[in-house]
Amino acid sequence: MASDNSSIVKAFLAELGTGSLDRALSYLAEDATWAIVQVARGVTISKLQLKDRLTAMRASFKNNTMQLKPIDIIEGNGALAVELDGLAETNLDKMYTNKYCLIFKMANEKIASVREYNDSVHVTEILLPAMAHTMAQSAQKGTSR
Repeated sequence: MASDNSSIVKAFLAELGTGSLDRALSYLAEDATWAIVQVARGVTISKLQLKDRLTAMRASFKNNTMQLKPIDIIEGNGALAVELDGLAETNLDKMYTNKYCLIFKMANEKIASVREYNDSVHVTEILLPAMAHTMAQSAQKGTSR
């Protein structure tokens, strides 16, 4: 049987990938942090910064969604480690297929913090160009009015 924490994280991931971004963020505590751990330029961001980043990221995907498929969940001491695959088609017709490990720390039935590990080379090669393309298109629409 899944624990309450596991159910919360699964619901969060379902909304994060293909559902309501606002509903996904409601699973996070107001002072939650999200750390992206990479070899170079790792960053820790607030919930508000995360919303901005996720909005820009999802806008670069067709249908504004990314399929998140949990592979394994390990739970203990108020924390969950979730291995998952992310899959989306970008607005540049490239497949974004990243592997993630997310470490969730829970408090008061909310996600208090997340540490994200991913293939940062894949992000650089596939996701960042799609995000830049989306921002450029948005800027062009803004100046053409």
